[in-house]
Amino acid sequence: MLQRPLRVRKDAWRCRARLTRPNSEFLVADDGRRIGGMAFAAATTDAKIVMLNQLYVHPTCQRQGIGQALLEEVEASFPEARTLRVEVEEANAPAVAFYRSKGFLPAGNTADCGGGSGLPALIFEKAIG
Repeated sequence: MLQRPLRVRKDAWRCRARLTRPNSEFLVADDGRRIGGMAFAAATTDAKIVMLNQLYVHPTCQRQGIGQALLEEVEASFPEARTLRVEVEEANAPAVAFYRSKGFLPAGNTADCGGGSGLPALIFEKAIG
């Protein structure tokens, strides 16, 4: 259990390819001692659509508002965007429930979650901005 509240930081971390990608944000939620979660999002070829590529919260840090804080920071990081899109593996029921609870609606599906996994996924979108 974390001793103090986590803060969301935009860290220049080890993921050089992501960090140097134009129109993207890499976020880390930590308490100064331990990473509790992270998120990575990038604008698509259509700047009005942002793809949330990753949002992870450490299992011991879940249900403490970290996922919500990361999601809010992603949305704020792309003021021109109108749609936030995410792909969720069909079998990941907790993630599906999380995104639905945050206002994401079904928008389709894909046979290859994230491009390269070969796993089927649901596509969710949320209107932002």
